[in-house]
Amino acid sequence: MDLYCNRLSVFSHKAKMAFFEKDVSFNEVLVDLFSPEALQRFSEIHPLGKVPCLKTPAGVIPESTAIIEWLDQYYQVPKLIPANPDDARQVRLKDRLADWYVTTNTSLLFFQMLKPAEQQDQERISTARRQLQAMYDYFEKELVGKDDKGLFVHGRQLSMADFALLAGLNGAANFIPLDHHPSLARYLALHNQRPSVIEARKGFNEAVGSLLAAAKKRA
Repeated sequence: MDLYCNRLSVFSHKAKMAFFEKDVSFNEVLVDLFSPEALQRFSEIHPLGKVPCLKTPAGVIPESTAIIEWLDQYYQVPKLIPANPDDARQVRLKDRLADWYVTTNTSLLFFQMLKPAEQQDQERISTARRQLQAMYDYFEKELVGKDDKGLFVHGRQLSMADFALLAGLNGAANFIPLDHHPSLARYLALHNQRPSVIEARKGFNEAVGSLLAAAKKRA
């Protein structure tokens, strides 16, 4: 299996966390999202040119959530989507909330930061920060009172929703510290020690450093 991804893409991190957690082998194919030539070649795999995208013998699966759903169907240990329909619905809801309002807003803040101050969209920045704060409050309530053994966003078992939240929360905490959300801060510190999370994020800091250096040169 080929997993097309990029080390700057936290949605790629999310998908990779599931592979590493399940100990499923894959071939990582890095896509240079800033190269028109690389994107043109990648568009033959996935016309939208978005990562991650999984190429299997049975076909192509885009989007991190769909990739994890597929993995959980064919590689069932450990289960990342509960068998119980009500629990599964809650996991999918929290996965969507984390993707839309944590990861997406964090990415917006990051790329706005790369622009000169006079070019930054303050209205979008304000909306992103407000939505991030709302998600901090939401997930803090889900985690409060749980001990370390059961510190997961739904129930007391690791799920797809955890990988969605962890993927975005590391970056979000750089923009809005978790000082007033102690359970969320403990959650992030604890799960950042998971081997699957560490492995999935390898190369990220270096990639961010390169992008920031390039942006500084252009300024």
